[in-house]
Amino acid sequence: MTVSNLATRPIRAAVVVLAVALSLVALVLSAGAAGATTRPAVTVRAGGISQPFGCPQTTTLSARILSNGPAFVRYHWLRSDGAVTRQQTLRFRGPGRHVFDVHTEWQVSDTSTRWEQLVVTSPDRVSTHRIYFSTECATQILGGWATATDSSALCDDVYTDLGGVVFLWGTPPSSVRYYWTVDGTAVGAGIETDPTTLASGGVRPTFHYAFIAARGTTDHTVALHAESTDGSLSWASPTTYFTTTCV
Repeated sequence: MTVSNLATRPIRAAVVVLAVALSLVALVLSAGAAGATTRPAVTVRAGGISQPFGCPQTTTLSARILSNGPAFVRYHWLRSDGAVTRQQTLRFRGPGRHVFDVHTEWQVSDTSTRWEQLVVTSPDRVSTHRIYFSTECATQILGGWATATDSSALCDDVYTDLGGVVFLWGTPPSSVRYYWTVDGTAVGAGIETDPTTLASGGVRPTFHYAFIAARGTTDHTVALHAESTDGSLSWASPTTYFTTTCV
């Protein structure tokens, strides 16, 4: 054996060892890459908010969980008051894209701003942004209008049927006073105390108003007024008109 052959043996052995090592590294990396492509990616999206009128109020919040393959998903809702709902699970079966909408409810009885957040803890920890919502429990009069009918009659038998609606928001008051003004004179005063009517969000009073009108055809102005019995709220409708014809 020549000297040159003896010198090249360690080099060849090192090359073989290096080649084997590189092959093992490539195998590990390819296996990791294959695992990354087959592992489902679970994502979440914040959804909508559904709120009824008045208080106590049950607000419904929604979100969406998505996966690009089979997955066993665990999730819960986190609230701004620190409460955490019980953990729930979903099972996505089979390949392809999976979508599931989830919901939660929160009953509140005061005026405030809160938030909830959907948190997925498995297979990865992902969460939506905080979903904020506000409740307004103070009673408010949102608006409304007045109505009146025209009348054609003898001068000593002129009348109009007054009506209208007053919209309420928030916690129903214990009662609402109302009256109309006809040409600046207050008529038809009344009070609504029925809890069911007040909780419905609208008071719809009526009044049959008879009076003596001037001869001829006259246009009259009408407005409906409302106020809470504690004096904290007051409201007047836009002016409307009716006509009498006295012969």
